[in-house]
Amino acid sequence: MKGRDRIIQVAQPYQIRHDLAASAAFHSLRPLIAFAPLMALLVWLTVGKALRPLGRLEREVTSRGARSLNPVSEEGLPSEIIPVVHALNALLTKLKEAFAGQRAFVADAAHELRSPLTALKIQLHLLESAKDEVEKKVALRNLNEGVDRASRMIEQLLTAARTEYSEATYQEVPVDVVEMMRRVIADLFSLAQSRNIDLGLEAPEALTVPGDTGQIYILIRNLIDNAIRYTPENGSVQARIEKKEDHACLTIDDSGPGIPPDERKRVFRRFYRGQGTSQGGNGLGLAIVKNIVVQHQATIEFDDSVLGGLHVRVCMRLGSGVPRHTSGNAQRNLHADHAG
Repeated sequence: MKGRDRIIQVAQPYQIRHDLAASAAFHSLRPLIAFAPLMALLVWLTVGKALRPLGRLEREVTSRGARSLNPVSEEGLPSEIIPVVHALNALLTKLKEAFAGQRAFVADAAHELRSPLTALKIQLHLLESAKDEVEKKVALRNLNEGVDRASRMIEQLLTAARTEYSEATYQEVPVDVVEMMRRVIADLFSLAQSRNIDLGLEAPEALTVPGDTGQIYILIRNLIDNAIRYTPENGSVQARIEKKEDHACLTIDDSGPGIPPDERKRVFRRFYRGQGTSQGGNGLGLAIVKNIVVQHQATIEFDDSVLGGLHVRVCMRLGSGVPRHTSGNAQRNLHADHAG
């Protein structure tokens, strides 16, 4: 304050002003501090109630055994968690289908292996009880044939297990189906020659599809091998590859007995053998073919051949459009075919 002839200055210690500010803040916060425990209790109760369905979900999942693959209940769950439960249930459904397919496969394999093993045991007994060299040679020849049949069945079983869909084993790369067909025909040429079967191929220079190299080889080999084995001696097997719009189509015609129309869907089941079949097949070749066709999202059709036997047509998409995995519907259809 400034007067006419004097100046008056007023001062206050800083601590006093600090204490005044602290007192004012305390008086302002005192109602909040008193209300804080009640707020904490309300938050704890609200959050606990909201998380209670998650606790139930956790207990339901952790209490399940390895064989319990039924869908998880969505009742009472918050809407934010429903998509997670949907995804979990979809995974459980896929696992249930996969395990069901594996159990069916193991049961079928165990059943089918009893016959060749029993036959081997009988043939071994006949070999041991042979009275002369002629009987021993016949028994030994039969035993060798039995071992070959059992070995082929085991090989086919392993191939069928490998061709069941698995992201770990499926390796998608560009595959030249023309070159693959030539390789198969070269590998099976001696078999065709031993039966005096005319084995031919009509194809362009190259035609590439995306897929698994090993599986496409198995698919083509099984189809050509079946055509040769089921065609009578002095018959004909003709393969063709052509481009149809955005697909590569493989067709195989033979002069064998063919497959009756009412059996053409059943032949894809594991261990199914058609009526009147004279060849000692194990019924796995076409089941393996179906596995591979489904995985590559291809199509396979049977019809009457112009050669008098069976006409097989497999069409695979060109380019890079084949997905890395099969759809759930395709997998369910595959298992349904096998369960029959």
